[in-house]
Amino acid sequence: MKILPVLLVIAALIIPVSGCQNYTSELAPIDNVSINIPAADPLAKVNVTIQYGLPDSCYSFDRTRVVEISDGFDIGVWIKKPTGSIDCAEIYGQGTTGVDLARQ
Repeated sequence: MKILPVLLVIAALIIPVSGCQNYTSELAPIDNVSINIPAADPLAKVNVTIQYGLPDSCYSFDRTRVVEISDGFDIGVWIKKPTGSIDCAEIYGQGTTGVDLARQ
């Protein structure tokens, strides 16, 4: 039946091979942080923009983690790198992510 090969090709395009790789995850070095507080309602929505480092070309963004603490927030940016022996360019890169801190 010819439908099965077509479905396998479509599945391969939707689910990339990198999804099958194992990664190590670590906290990213933080290069810059900016906070945007709207003048109209400063408690309604606070936006934090974080510029983080990528130590070499194999690293990519993984996730952010926000924890509310007694007098503010603790925000962590995590980056990931494939495990195993791969060649990576020794080029320091940067990425940017944003976090919205809404009034609870």
